[in-house]
Amino acid sequence: MPDFKYNFLNLEGEELKIGIYSPAFEGCNPDYANYQQQVFDKFNVKINQCIHTKRSPRSGTVRHGDFLDEISKSEDVDYIVFFDIDAIPLKEDFLKILIKKAHGKQCILGIEQKSNRINFENAERYAGPACFVISKNVYNLLGEPSYNETDRSDCGEELSWIAREKGIEVNYIEFTNCAIPMWKLKDNVKFGIGSEYEGLIFHNFQARMSDIDLIVNNPRVDYFKKKCMEVLRPLIVNVERFN
Repeated sequence: MPDFKYNFLNLEGEELKIGIYSPAFEGCNPDYANYQQQVFDKFNVKINQCIHTKRSPRSGTVRHGDFLDEISKSEDVDYIVFFDIDAIPLKEDFLKILIKKAHGKQCILGIEQKSNRINFENAERYAGPACFVISKNVYNLLGEPSYNETDRSDCGEELSWIAREKGIEVNYIEFTNCAIPMWKLKDNVKFGIGSEYEGLIFHNFQARMSDIDLIVNNPRVDYFKKKCMEVLRPLIVNVERFN
């Protein structure tokens, strides 16, 4: 792992060391990393973008969960925060808001999500890893589980299963709306491309897939770039809306 940069937050008289990590995969459109970095720079928050190329010895594939595993086990911080490369914060004080949702609790926190890969009649929502917060203490209490997919879970979902089994809270950054509804979240609600959560987090989804969106014949990355520009140039965007 490279030399990481950290954020320090004073909360209730306690100084907390927080690491934010975002895995970038080979083949991803570089605009994701470039625009994400600009948003974090605007908010003066340090993020560690990491090219993840390590292949699993068993499958021979590059697995998202392997990166999350390595960070969670190796980093000496109070809180670990993960962002997918196609996810950004929407508010300047997002980090304080996220940490306050988790601090002093035995919980995990992530975007409200359901697996779109595995279909179970009793499937539950889980704390998705596109924006995910966990303290090192809670990760240890969970037994340092892997984020990789299992027969019952998608990437990151296993931690929600184990948390419930151990009596640890599973908390959500709740879904608000999206540009293209695709997958069932709950009755009469679908999340999908360009999803927003509480006006706090935006996740584009499917950054590792082809840029050509077969549903609307439009590059997926455009949704991400547009949202980033709204954050980076709010006054210009507001003027354009009224013209």
